[in-house]
Amino acid sequence: MREVLMNFLTNLIDVSLVFYFLLTVFKPKVKRSNLILGILILVLINTFNNTYFGLAIMWVFFIIITLTAILFSFISKVEIINSLLISFVATALMFIIEMVTLIIMVFSLSISSNDILEVSIYKLVGILITKVLYFLVIRYIISRINIKGFLNGRSMYPLTVILFFNLIIIYMTFILFFNLQIDSIFDYISIIGMAVGAIVFSWLVFMLMKRLMEQSQQELLWRVREKEYQNQRAYFENLQQVLTTMKAQRHDFNNHLTTIYGMIQLDKIQEAKKFILSLGEKNSTIDSLMDVKHPVIHAIVSIKKERAREINIPIELDVSLDDDLPYDYIDLSIILGNLLDNAIEANKKIGINLRSIKASLVQEEGFLSVCIQNSKPDTETYQESEGKSKTSKGDWENHGFGLYNVKQVVAKYKGLIDIKDLGKIFEVHIKLPL
Repeated sequence: MREVLMNFLTNLIDVSLVFYFLLTVFKPKVKRSNLILGILILVLINTFNNTYFGLAIMWVFFIIITLTAILFSFISKVEIINSLLISFVATALMFIIEMVTLIIMVFSLSISSNDILEVSIYKLVGILITKVLYFLVIRYIISRINIKGFLNGRSMYPLTVILFFNLIIIYMTFILFFNLQIDSIFDYISIIGMAVGAIVFSWLVFMLMKRLMEQSQQELLWRVREKEYQNQRAYFENLQQVLTTMKAQRHDFNNHLTTIYGMIQLDKIQEAKKFILSLGEKNSTIDSLMDVKHPVIHAIVSIKKERAREINIPIELDVSLDDDLPYDYIDLSIILGNLLDNAIEANKKIGINLRSIKASLVQEEGFLSVCIQNSKPDTETYQESEGKSKTSKGDWENHGFGLYNVKQVVAKYKGLIDIKDLGKIFEVHIKLPL
């Protein structure tokens, strides 16, 4: 009974720490009651398996890890492949810390590995040291690494397979350590060799993971940049079209005046009024953008406003900016292009009388302040998932991923972003230091 209680306590600590690792990496919103229930279920299953099958059964060990990943995925809505991958990482790190700590105890206290396996003061001290060290590593190292930022579907499967085999090697080394009788200096060298080999192999796996993840991130960045360069080209073409239209308007100005004067002379006052109104509607888009000095912002806003006008979405603009801003043109197009595209798409799904977009871009107190507010269906909701923004729409690849790119740009300039889903209204507030 004493061994069962010790096993239960150890499993409770281990499962709680692995869940803490997963929560630190993914930062999901999880109900505490569901979390506690999931931990208790895993602890009971693990204690039962260890009691009836033993501590050194590999297939039992991997079943527990898989169940951990599945339960955490169910509780937190994290994708199962990502949950499994990080569960492997968490378990491998725990094994390495335990192995190094126990080897130090064996050498420094001149005891055997079996002394640590038995219920004794050595086992209690070993558990205390390893779990505290593991907690500190999570708290002060893992929490500062943006692991989830490197996760994407293309690289997860090969990484999971690699980590699976790495975990097998670490597990086998761990079991061999506890079953090796230390009778000579060769045995000590064997223990050190196994530990160093497992750690070096784990380090190589880590470096491989890092390289694959960085490559994946770079490919993603290239795709985003390519798309934004295409958008920028369209923006400048539109700007050229606006300038050409303005020149044509100036050229036709005298002809318009002559036409209006002729109507008045012929006492056709109503016709003259209609002609003036038609000129006002035709030039309203360009006139409203005359005060936008920045070329990229002028181009983006003019394109989006014209697109919104064509589908009966009213846009209120408040733009007060210098023509020289300390931001990359591509980054500005990522922010404004994605936010206004999302706003237009959201408005297309509601009635014409409910449609509305308000956009504000002003300089204030050393910041560029960007605020986009738009109407939307209250059936569609915004949520965070694994570091990416998601909506309840089926086409989140364009919408949620766009918001994710906006966040990346804001982070690049050490700015602030606040996203609010108010039911029928969606708001995004951004502040970038000038």
